[in-house]
Amino acid sequence: MTEIINVPWQGVSGGSCELQTGHAENPARSFEYDQTLNLSGPRWILRVRLSDRDGEQGGRIRAFLARLAALGGRFRCFDPLRRRPLQYALTATRGWLANTSVEASIVSIAASTYNITVSGLSIGAIFKPGDALSYAFGGEQRLYRIVNDTDVVANASGQATFMVVPRPRAASVGTAVRFDNATSVFKLIGQEPAGVDLVPGPLPVSIELTAIEVL
Repeated sequence: MTEIINVPWQGVSGGSCELQTGHAENPARSFEYDQTLNLSGPRWILRVRLSDRDGEQGGRIRAFLARLAALGGRFRCFDPLRRRPLQYALTATRGWLANTSVEASIVSIAASTYNITVSGLSIGAIFKPGDALSYAFGGEQRLYRIVNDTDVVANASGQATFMVVPRPRAASVGTAVRFDNATSVFKLIGQEPAGVDLVPGPLPVSIELTAIEVL
């Protein structure tokens, strides 16, 4: 039996989209409505592709993901081919995509220092030297610390670049970041540092979820 949930999606093509759910032996059909949804079991797996390249539909995408979260449980994104975690994650407690775009490049493997560029931040958001980050790597959560010499402030485009190094596990955690080993990309997935609104209002970024697994 297939359950159909209508999700408000005004302003894209008008009307609403349908989130279809079904059993593994009778998966819901794929369709395109500015997003593609597939779902199979036994642990519901949704293959989703959403796009918000100009930022105008960010609020509606968040509403759509909030409706997904209302189904209950937790969600994990993964690559259905390689079975590896993807750069996006969604939790029912937040109800919408907490992370935006965070790209990382290795500065020095020996020193375990990374340059991380974050987009989708509040304009003027401040990252201070010593602020903690955490990210999930191969199922293990690791902690890092920002080591810029001065405060890093998000520019008018909502972007900021800073450096991080490993931090002892006992350290307090600020922003949670997921590192995708397959694509070498960091993604914000958790709580924001105190006083910093990382994702204000509509998301000014593209959103592509290859798959979401309901845990």
